Amino acid sequence: MNTIIIIKDFGTIISDEELGSRIYKTISDCIEEEGSVTIDMQDVKTMATFCAKQIFGQLCKKMGQASFFEKVVIVSATEQIKTSIRVGILSALKDN
Repeated sequence: MNTIIIIKDFGTIISDEELGSRIYKTISDCIEEEGSVTIDMQDVKTMATFCAKQIFGQLCKKMGQASFFEKVVIVSATEQIKTSIRVGILSALKDN
């Protein structure tokens, strides 16, 4: 089963460490329980790159790139949000 996590339920501006930690834990727990997850970014106005790294970058490192891109689907993200997520993932992968 693929659970949908609606990020706007956490807020429309994702910009602090505490919020990033809550989102990361929610997604991580869902993947452990369900195997995959869809992340709905509709109505999210902005996401700080460090939050994208904290959430998606750490998930990608933890799961491995192939597994991450197979099990995590991100929908309804603006180009700005997509860029933040890409930069966050790349930054996390560079940190070894």
